Amino acid sequence: MAEQSKKTFQKIMQESSIQPKEQLLPIDTKQKGIEIGIPKEITYQEKRVPLTPLSLKLLTEYGYTFKIEKGAGLQAHFSDMEYSEAGAEIVNSQKEIYACQTILKIDPPTQEEIVHLKEGQNLISAVQLADIKEDCMQSMMQKRINALAYEFIEDEGGSFPFTQTMSEIAGKAAVFIAAEYLTNQQYGKGELLGGISGVHPTQVVIIGAGTVAEHAAKTALGGGASVSIFDNSVFRLKNLEQKLGNRIHTSTLIPELLTKALQNADVAIGAMAMRKAESPCVVSEVLSLSEHYFPIYEKIFDQYDIPYEIKYLSIIESALNPKAVSRSGAVGLWQFMPATGKLYGLKNTYEIDERSSIEKSTEAAAKYLKESYKRFGDWHLALASYNAGPGGIARAMRRSGGENFWEIQPFLYKETQDYIPKYIAMAYIMNTYKEYGITAKTSDIDLHNLTTVALGEIYFLDDLAKVLEVKVSTIKSWNPELKSDRLPSKSYALRLPEDYSYKILERKNVLMDLNKISTVARVPKYYYHTVKKGECLPLIAKRYKITVGQLKTWNSLHSSLIFPNQKLKIYK
Repeated sequence: MAEQSKKTFQKIMQESSIQPKEQLLPIDTKQKGIEIGIPKEITYQEKRVPLTPLSLKLLTEYGYTFKIEKGAGLQAHFSDMEYSEAGAEIVNSQKEIYACQTILKIDPPTQEEIVHLKEGQNLISAVQLADIKEDCMQSMMQKRINALAYEFIEDEGGSFPFTQTMSEIAGKAAVFIAAEYLTNQQYGKGELLGGISGVHPTQVVIIGAGTVAEHAAKTALGGGASVSIFDNSVFRLKNLEQKLGNRIHTSTLIPELLTKALQNADVAIGAMAMRKAESPCVVSEVLSLSEHYFPIYEKIFDQYDIPYEIKYLSIIESALNPKAVSRSGAVGLWQFMPATGKLYGLKNTYEIDERSSIEKSTEAAAKYLKESYKRFGDWHLALASYNAGPGGIARAMRRSGGENFWEIQPFLYKETQDYIPKYIAMAYIMNTYKEYGITAKTSDIDLHNLTTVALGEIYFLDDLAKVLEVKVSTIKSWNPELKSDRLPSKSYALRLPEDYSYKILERKNVLMDLNKISTVARVPKYYYHTVKKGECLPLIAKRYKITVGQLKTWNSLHSSLIFPNQKLKIYK
């Protein structure tokens, strides 16, 4: 038995001796790897570096060699010594860097950097299609540069790891930066981002529902803030709701809702998602409208010696919508209340509301602001008084002892506390929008080259529309103060584009014939409503879908006082 076991063991040993065995070989350190150059970034405010010393050391162990420009990592708090110890060669000249086979950098190359690139060279960097200039792309194509963009590197799962990581960082960083700007040290409101017991939480609005939005929302919610997210993709909004629960409010990009949310927001974060090769642009109709309204503002401001920068206030007030109506009843580009409008000579009848007139409302706003400036001697205080009233500003100055907006800010109502920061932010956006990829939306209605025409007769708007071959709504967009279906008086100056003004004068005979027919056909028809016990003018107006102002005008009422069995004339 023992002899048989011995033979079996010998057989096993024999078989194992003919099996392939591992053999340790020395690493070939003489084999030269890819030579990579890392230049110092020259783009404004770019402080990043593509590789940390630790990452660079790991790659050198795999045979890569690196040349890094002196001081390239200093802004990111990495010294030349750290890179040198990791295995990189520190060089002084960009020429040596761009002599390498492959160039690794953060930002897209500028025209100045492209000059140094050699034909057929490899470039690894971001591309940022929305911002990179066409001549830079053409120059790289002519040199046949082999370019690899971070944002288009896709993994086996179909995701974009570089973009994903940068989006996470951007989302979290946006909230931390916002928290810093809310503090007193940054001339903010002196608030904590978030909320504590008994205090209304910070209102955060995020435009976009991608990765940036997700991580910004997570960070803001973690601090106790109230978060609203806007995006046109219902799928992405549902996805965020599933990830974050019912703690967020979501909506599609409806302009009215978004405008209202932004006006009440403490923090607004732009996080529009990137789709494949196209970088999104936030398109604003305000920019298109400003090209028309601002020259009119400036002409009137010149008469009252008011700085042109004040024009941005109307964006805060109405988003440049002449028909804007607030919850409290303020109307127009400059949001005049009925009493204030009347004080500054703005008519408001059932036919016309001059608070919506571009020229007249702007002139009234100029008068108001000029008076406030004379009283307070400071434009920030004058602007704040447009929201709080002169009395509100005077009280805050007495209570605080301050002489400028920032000193009296804590003693103002919350809406007014935010008013000047919003104005400053809007002025900044309107002066730098091109740097952020914001473009003007082409308006469907031509608001340029408008002129005025006095027709000497009261015409119906639909007759004017037939002669001009446009819609009635288009005529009202040129004349936003019109409320009824006809011109308010014979002397009314109708605003029309120059081409249409010639057209209407040429076809005035046709217009007069149409007006005769319309005048006969539209003899005002009315009936009487007998007032019942408990009824009031607003209730009656709501029943007949008219305004209280119309009821008063039709019945020559000077107050809202009515009596049971009183007969009120109601026009059909």
